[in-house]
Formats: sequence, C-alpha cells, structure tokens
Amino acid sequence: KDLPRALHVLIVAPLEVRVKSVMERLKLDDEDARSEIARFDDGNRVFIKRFFKADIYDPLNYHLVINSHHLSIEGAASIIVDAVPWLSD
Repeated sequence: KDLPRALHVLIVAPLEVRVKSVMERLKLDDEDARSEIARFDDGNRVFIKRFFKADIYDPLNYHLVINSHHLSIEGAASIIVDAVPWLSD
C-alpha cells in the first residue's frame, strides 16, 4: 500500500455471478462452488489482514473498484490500463 506509482484495484462481482463462473470453470455443483468461493475469500481476507493490517473489502484501500458483472475481462483490463497514466504524474 505504500509503494509509490502502484495502482490498487479491487475487482468484485455479485455472489451469483461468481458461483456461476466457478461452477463452469471448476466443474462444480452450486454448493461446492459456494464453498470454494468462501474458502478463497476467507484466505484472502486473513492474508491481507495479517500482512497488510487492512480490510480487503474497504474501498478506501483502492484507487479503483471494478464490478465485473457487466464487463468482460477485456473491458475491465481496458479500464485498468486507462487508469495507469495518472501514475506518472
């Protein structure tokens, strides 16, 4: 968080969108996909809290928060790339 010229981005999506994606990608049923998401989210939350003393979901920790529900991967990437030039100021 204290690195100069770093762009901090949080990408979020509604749970139902995440469940569908995990089900397709990992070939899981609904219940197992939800368990995998909870396991992943808990691991990330604990890691960020332990090593960075921060709340992973606090939007104030980020320059940019992207909800990927209505964006393709390419669309989200484009937004992030467009945000980078301000770092050189």
